Amino acid sequence: MKNLFAFVVLVGLSGCATTSMQQVSDQDIQPKEYIYEDLAIDQEQVFKKARDFFAESFGDSTSVVRVSDIDEGKYIGKGIVSWTLSDGIASIQCPSNYTLKFLARDNRAKLELVLNKGIVPGQTCRWDKPTVSGYNEVLALFDSISANLESYLRSNQSDDF
Repeated sequence: MKNLFAFVVLVGLSGCATTSMQQVSDQDIQPKEYIYEDLAIDQEQVFKKARDFFAESFGDSTSVVRVSDIDEGKYIGKGIVSWTLSDGIASIQCPSNYTLKFLARDNRAKLELVLNKGIVPGQTCRWDKPTVSGYNEVLALFDSISANLESYLRSNQSDDF
């Protein structure tokens, strides 16, 4: 009876560990889209404020920017986000790449953030996409980026440095 109880506990614990280490499915990785309306500034100001926000947020924005077109109000870049890989005993931070797309218009804007599958070169973490709980961390960070961007777009801060 004691052996049966130990076996049941062991199976239960391994089930928990397996679930926490399960990678998010490719179908679950979807772009997160954020819309900002009633910004009370024109397209050029929206674009410049967003560009400045990204430069301040990412430090060296030239390493992450792929497209920056003020006339079209388009800004496309790449970033790296960290998520926690944990087996219940130990945990490490794993990086993943994501793509950022920003589109400015008069009085409004759209931000799209999407996690990219793949291993970040030079890292010890060899997972090409996060665990389910890690992906939830990524989505929370995306929400935070969006909230901070919206706050910056609505602020009275100058877009001139």
